[in-house]
Amino acid sequence: MTVTAKDLSDEAVGRVDASNQLADILDLPEHLRDAQWRVGSADLGEWDSRSGLVVAGMGGSAIGGDLARGEGVPVIPLPGGFQPRVAVAYMTVAALEVAAACGAGPRMASEIDVAAAHLEQLCAEWGPEADEGNIAKEVALALNGAVPVIAGAGLTAPVAYRWKTQINENAQVPAFAGELPEIDHNEIVGWEGTAGLGSFAAVFLEDPDQHPRIGRRIELTSELIAEHATTVVRAQTRGQGAVERVMSLVLLGDLTSLYLAVLRGIDPTPVRVIDTLKSRLAH
Repeated sequence: MTVTAKDLSDEAVGRVDASNQLADILDLPEHLRDAQWRVGSADLGEWDSRSGLVVAGMGGSAIGGDLARGEGVPVIPLPGGFQPRVAVAYMTVAALEVAAACGAGPRMASEIDVAAAHLEQLCAEWGPEADEGNIAKEVALALNGAVPVIAGAGLTAPVAYRWKTQINENAQVPAFAGELPEIDHNEIVGWEGTAGLGSFAAVFLEDPDQHPRIGRRIELTSELIAEHATTVVRAQTRGQGAVERVMSLVLLGDLTSLYLAVLRGIDPTPVRVIDTLKSRLAH
């Protein structure tokens, strides 16, 4: 039976996503805005970075928030009630704002605002109610039944790792991530040995601002491994500023991992094996 984008409808997602992971993913724009408000509440403008550390904890206390407040150290309180994988916007904004407060980077408030507005458009374009031209569904369908091997470069390298971990946890399948040009020194050879080992799909995460030689590497690497891969996917960032572009690929990867879970008929939220590991490590 052929699986199509219609098999990833809002109704199909609802049947599988018992823990409402979809809502958390589609709340990414609001998470960015809420994160900015929470950073503002910490009043970093008067903070001397030499006097202590800024603490960010779930609910403001998970990693010493109360103790930090008692010592006069600013705390960026993150909301509780959701799994760490959903906190990507909060941690990203906190890191950017702390870097700015330390003088290690520029203020990114306007870029974050623009990114949030842009992500709202992408949520509508890639959400379960959209079928025609839905890139997230198309990528999920292409990766279904294969082990995704994801590559990024520069700006997209950490996003490639995010894709890997989201596919691991949400779709509950193996996935691997690498970075160009490094994978052209070793991993590219491994593709020649995929026959008889299983189905492997290559994913390249690209950015319009990447160095032209990286673009050429992706083009050539795709050609050289195509006969050994079940599919080769090339996904581009969307947007203007760096935050906007990075977050567009984060959203695309998160939705792709959710749609893969739907295709596999599993709830994307429970991570029982991690819970089991933590339980056993505690003894």
